[in-house]
Amino acid sequence: MKKILTTMFLAMPVFAFAEENSYSNFQDFKNEYNLGYTIASGSWTKGGSGDYSQQAIDFEIEHLTDFGLWFDVSASLLTDYTQTYPTSTTTQTYPTELTGDQGIYGGINGKLGYGFVVMPDQLLLTPYASFGRNTNLSTYTLSTLNPYDNITSAYFLSMGGGLRADYLANQDYDLYVSQDIIYNLDMADHSIVAGTNLPSSDNVQYTTKAGVKYNLNKLVQFGVGVYFTHYSFANAQIYPNSGFTNYANPNNEFGGVFSVGLTY
Repeated sequence: MKKILTTMFLAMPVFAFAEENSYSNFQDFKNEYNLGYTIASGSWTKGGSGDYSQQAIDFEIEHLTDFGLWFDVSASLLTDYTQTYPTSTTTQTYPTELTGDQGIYGGINGKLGYGFVVMPDQLLLTPYASFGRNTNLSTYTLSTLNPYDNITSAYFLSMGGGLRADYLANQDYDLYVSQDIIYNLDMADHSIVAGTNLPSSDNVQYTTKAGVKYNLNKLVQFGVGVYFTHYSFANAQIYPNSGFTNYANPNNEFGGVFSVGLTY
């Protein structure tokens, strides 16, 4: 009898832990990796008309642990980019475009957060920190880069955070919305003119995203989402003694994301 009671006592923490995992239903959607495709278009900060459009591929790995720790890592690369110059009522002169005025052609970004179960098996709120490295290959950057620097020095360090809400409509659908605030720190050395420190491309990026994940079965997952991003640049980007007005900066961007992946 004593041995039986001892065995039951030792087994209790195991059963209690199993029952306390309130993340299992959310893990069905969040423990996954996928390949995504993004189509987006945006506008410039300068007055008048003019816009850009782009397409990109994205590989993402996402994981939620049994105790609520969540992380997401993604790598993206533009596959197509076009733009038109801003136009206004005044005469403006523009430099020869090397790449375009939107400089993020790809990057690697991560998120690390903790999920709080607000409604068991239905609503999860996850605040998180964000970090990453993204290219800064705009025409302005490449035109003003220190000639002794390699092009690999033209990048942003991206840091910030956000909040994400996941609502499980049923065992097949996860509806989510997120808000990010990211500071893109320009690491390029804009000193092509000796003794002159040209303005950096530092900017704050505000992104709102909403979407849905659909688990076709225990293995295959489809996703679709939309996002809106607003950029706020710290400085006007002007090439000195060139006769050009300041370069255009991205202002607002709207896009759609489609993905197919595998759960684990």
